[in-house]
Amino acid sequence: MRVPRQAMRISRLTGLPLNDVRCRVATRNKEAAVSERMVMCRMLKKELPGLKRPPFKNALGQRLYEDVSEEAWKAWLQESVRLINTYRIDLADPSGQEFLFKQTAIYFGYEEGDLAATAWVPPDK
Repeated sequence: MRVPRQAMRISRLTGLPLNDVRCRVATRNKEAAVSERMVMCRMLKKELPGLKRPPFKNALGQRLYEDVSEEAWKAWLQESVRLINTYRIDLADPSGQEFLFKQTAIYFGYEEGDLAATAWVPPDK
């Protein structure tokens, strides 16, 4: 059985038996994986699990990370696909990225304005 380096270091430093250290390290990692970060979602107006990480590497991404739930983000992803398809946005192009950032900010209420119209029509029930 392979012993994690972290467990070996802790065992050497503390003098604890290696089996005891491995159990503690594994328990700590499981607890970290299970706990979810809860946020008061600005879109759905209730406390829900938050995003795992900021979606963008800018100030907007940090704001989304702090007060948008994973459920609301998934809804935005569906809407953003409609925008990308309707306007044929190239996300590799800086102007395409700016368009999508602006639409994201409008969708989540960080900026005033109207969302760009899409060609999608909801199906009749």
